[in-house]
Amino acid sequence: MTSRRLQMALIALAAAIPAGMSAAAELIPGKIMVIKSSKIAKFVSKPTSGVFNLIGDPTATGATLRIFDTVTSPGGGAGDVTYNLPAGSWKGLGNPPGSKGYKYKGSGCKVVLIKPKVIKAVCKDSVPFTTPFNGPAGITLALPSGTTAAYCAKFGGDEKKNDVKVTKRKNAPPPPECATLAPTPTPTQTGTPTGTSAATATPTHTPLPSCPITTGKYTVTQVTGGSLRVYTFMPFPFPAGGSIVQDTTGASLPDCIHDTVIPFPGGFNAPNFCVPALGYTVSVTQTGCGVGQIDSNGGSDYKIEELNDTSNTGAPCNLPHTGCAPGSDASTRVDVTVGNSVADVCAGTGAANAIVTVPVHTKTWQDNSGGTFGACSGDGVFNAGDAVITEFDQILDFTTDEAHSSWGDIDGDLCSIAGGGPAAGQPLIKGECLDTVAMTVKTVAAGGFGSTGLPYDGSFSTTLPNTVALTGAFAGDTCASPPPINFAGGTVTRCLP
Repeated sequence: MTSRRLQMALIALAAAIPAGMSAAAELIPGKIMVIKSSKIAKFVSKPTSGVFNLIGDPTATGATLRIFDTVTSPGGGAGDVTYNLPAGSWKGLGNPPGSKGYKYKGSGCKVVLIKPKVIKAVCKDSVPFTTPFNGPAGITLALPSGTTAAYCAKFGGDEKKNDVKVTKRKNAPPPPECATLAPTPTPTQTGTPTGTSAATATPTHTPLPSCPITTGKYTVTQVTGGSLRVYTFMPFPFPAGGSIVQDTTGASLPDCIHDTVIPFPGGFNAPNFCVPALGYTVSVTQTGCGVGQIDSNGGSDYKIEELNDTSNTGAPCNLPHTGCAPGSDASTRVDVTVGNSVADVCAGTGAANAIVTVPVHTKTWQDNSGGTFGACSGDGVFNAGDAVITEFDQILDFTTDEAHSSWGDIDGDLCSIAGGGPAAGQPLIKGECLDTVAMTVKTVAAGGFGSTGLPYDGSFSTTLPNTVALTGAFAGDTCASPPPINFAGGTVTRCLP
């Protein structure tokens, strides 16, 4: 920002603070803000220490969220929008409700979350901003509208992008007071810009004119720098060359969510690799079609959490199991949860979210062929005379958000894991969103696997940097029996005998 614009911002802020507002408001730091013209406005705030106060009850009073350019000259600024968040669309979190915060789901803003450790909002209905921003972006979350009970942030901070497509800022300190340039308008319609009547305002749920990617067949290729961690071993490099082909539909509007199918055969390929700590070679081969989603303008919730149980002799899996002795079988039950009720916040330069699930068969062997394959003996290919250590079916789940997996006694039979684990899984890992301009993405996956070979049941996590290319026309591929998963959010059970 130029010194002239900064001076104008400070003058405007100092001259227009409502009496008493700063004394009663909760002044919060900003972790990240992303605003795309006509597409999405989102921000995340986390306390630098301690927790945020819960300053109101939106289930009783409702709330308003105002986002605006604090400098309107030249050109009128990027915009000024107030979203009405009615009481009936809020719910209290915790027991009793409200003890752990509040969550909004409804029109205007896809989600607003108020918790002691985080305040977030993602708005995708009527986003009539025109970037770039002239000055800091003021954000006021008032409970209820027009009162001094409000959370206030001002971005500011580190400017990553500010052009005609997107404004992105990070790490904004708490403001000295609540920013405003004029009295907060009475919201006559969700997402109505300041100074615009309800008769001429952009209607809620207006379809977006276009989405960042088109229908077609896309190939995601790991080019370099991947890593894999199994059991309690240190992470080791994962070889380049793996790929996933996704036949991608046109987007639903206005959310820009594309459904994808990973065809079988040929949709998933992974290079054989060596586990240095064991001296074993491993192959991972696709066994059926897979499915996925791409939210090409961001805002979806694709966090993956998996809970594994080495035995589930009762419903729903009815898996054979001969006790909790390590190596007795490779059966597992896996409960897979997608989402944590918080829209993804993108790391890296991308803004699009993605998730993929594909069934595979994993084989581990002692390679008795001549030669060396990394830190393993042999030629890296399974041949007659090689000794199989273990093999099992599993389902791999890749995401651009966070991924984690652990072991637990789901069915209460006092047996949750029989092997090296670790039971708590690997540390949580996070991907990087799809950059629809540079066409790069970093995906992550985490899971557990049952094994009849030493060190038996285990946990893994992997991080894979990829390039993305449109490699063909949409083929209309379908998947009659996709792996069990709920992309919309929720938990499903997988039974892997």
